[in-house]
Amino acid sequence: MYAPNTQTKLLMLLREKGFDITQTTLARDIKLLNISKMPDDSGHCKYMSTNKEILPQNPSLFRKKVMSTLSKGFISIEFSYNLGVIKTTPGVANEISRCIKSKAPNMFIGVITTNDTILLVPKEGINKQDITDMLAICIPEYKKDKEF
Repeated sequence: MYAPNTQTKLLMLLREKGFDITQTTLARDIKLLNISKMPDDSGHCKYMSTNKEILPQNPSLFRKKVMSTLSKGFISIEFSYNLGVIKTTPGVANEISRCIKSKAPNMFIGVITTNDTILLVPKEGINKQDITDMLAICIPEYKKDKEF
């Protein structure tokens, strides 16, 4: 059982709604979305946002904000043969990596992630275009029409 109104409880509720995130990502997103733990009318603390755009009954808006963060955090992808190296802003690589693993679980032998870099090791037969097509799913603003 989780204590009410904690990040752990919030993380559990988000996972129940289909958001596959880590505690670190949740903490970063809470800060990014300007959410604070504040007392409600009964004196109990709960997470609240001062951002009028984000409404608890609108999870798709929350998902759009997260996707926007991924798009803004993506810097580049470069290839050496079929190995791909993605550069991101600090802290974003893990979420992009999670998306890649969930959207294309059978595409890679390995996806190795640091704070700001992702190494993609594709399986035999997966080419650069396959990788960029998949990346466009995880990062909607990514331009996949580049020639390699």
